[in-house]
Amino acid sequence: MRYKLKRNTYTFYNTGIKLLIRKDVLKEYRNNNRLDVDALKTKIKIGAVIPTTTFDQLYKHKYERMETFGKSKDAVDELNNSQIDALASEPMILRSLINKLQEPQKFEIYPESSYLPNMNNQEYFIAISNYGPTERYSQTLLYAVNKVLSQSPLKDIEIDKLRNNENGNQSNNPKPTPTPTPTPPPPPPPSPLEKIIKWFLFIFIVFIVLINFPIFNRFMSPIGTRIAQLVGRITGRDR
Repeated sequence: MRYKLKRNTYTFYNTGIKLLIRKDVLKEYRNNNRLDVDALKTKIKIGAVIPTTTFDQLYKHKYERMETFGKSKDAVDELNNSQIDALASEPMILRSLINKLQEPQKFEIYPESSYLPNMNNQEYFIAISNYGPTERYSQTLLYAVNKVLSQSPLKDIEIDKLRNNENGNQSNNPKPTPTPTPTPPPPPPPSPLEKIIKWFLFIFIVFIVLINFPIFNRFMSPIGTRIAQLVGRITGRDR
């Protein structure tokens, strides 16, 4: 079934095509730090996944020794078996494939800080389904996507992250989790006797403070008299 798609208004990223290439092949055909253009098109066996814009570009520019694959996994297998010399794709895709090679140290991404010459840029958009149940809210979602991508500060921050990853400034390996500082055990809860002593001290301090106020003395005087009479009756002194 063919799905209808809506494309967001803003291109949020542009990239190009690079090669994941064997270092020995790169060394053999490199001239003044660049691959010889004739060798690139006629001598180096380059793989590409189809259908992709990468394949379209290589075909358009007449790369003669192309091998096509339905999946990137198949292309990686051929790289491991030395059946192809390089794999062409977008840089972030190639970086995700390096760790799937049996001997990644024997490969590198070329060119390091640019793209294969004379190729059109690959534009990144966000596609939103406009078919079936999603058709009801596709326009709302499209508006939200365009709103976010039109906010240049947010867009620029994310582009910088993508560019750093593309150029290899961000490792694919997760950073080791730092060892947490051990938390000291909580102090033991106070005993019942300690609680009684604390409450007694609290009440005593409050009482000392309050007796300095005349209104408190007037209030406490009849209470003190009644307490004295009660104590006298208990001890037999009030007869």
